Amino acid sequence: MAMCSCGMSKVMKKHSEIKDEVEKFNRIAEDWWNPHSASGVGPLHIMNPTRIGYIKKQIISQLGIEPKNNDPKPLLGLRGLDVGCGGGMVAEALHKLGMQMTGIDLAKDSICIAQAHAKQDPETKDIVYRQISVEEMSQNSEEKFDVVLSLEVVEHVQNYPMFVKMCAALVRKRGMLVLSTFNRTYMAWLKGIIATEYIFGAVPVGTHSYDMFVTPKELIAAMSAGGVKLTSQTGIVLEIDSIFKKPWYKFEAIEDDLSVNYILTGIKD
Repeated sequence: MAMCSCGMSKVMKKHSEIKDEVEKFNRIAEDWWNPHSASGVGPLHIMNPTRIGYIKKQIISQLGIEPKNNDPKPLLGLRGLDVGCGGGMVAEALHKLGMQMTGIDLAKDSICIAQAHAKQDPETKDIVYRQISVEEMSQNSEEKFDVVLSLEVVEHVQNYPMFVKMCAALVRKRGMLVLSTFNRTYMAWLKGIIATEYIFGAVPVGTHSYDMFVTPKELIAAMSAGGVKLTSQTGIVLEIDSIFKKPWYKFEAIEDDLSVNYILTGIKD
């Protein structure tokens, strides 16, 4: 792996990350930009357009943005933070829509990949990536962001209420917090673990733990404790596309189905 400029921040004594989870993502770092990977990132590539479409719509409607018709960069002038950014998939997509993005992650190898990939494109080369915990950043920086996102990360941390509170602390007043994760339901266990890990092998066995899934009610309570009021929620639903092609599945945003994956947005008081 090529050397990168990411520096290791001092690790706090109290933090939400689990060392084994960080190492899990370090091991798959080289695969972050392979949409056909079975290491766990493949489904994220398929899911990402749906997630970004929903997030863009919520930012425009809730933050009072009035983009011009067919504006390719409707989020220009906003600053965003992607917590648990991995290889930069979400950060790059939002940056291309005009938002000045910063990505943070504790997996050093993922940050290296994110930095290297961003530099390949003049449109994304000025994304800032840092290897730092959200706790350390929130406690040691006065920086605030218009939008803070953490997608498919909550189910990998050991203290999600503290994690959400620290994410919320980095949102400016009247800014937006966006979180997505797995619901703790029988259907999430069946589709998110049994089907994707054991039957279809879309992600490695052991990628997710049912005990770490979080219900919408629990996550909304954690947001509220951080001063963030829920404004929108929707499900990100896996649907069979065609068994005769790859990928055989797709994701749709369906507002009234939060049974498996879901995404929440809220505004900071």
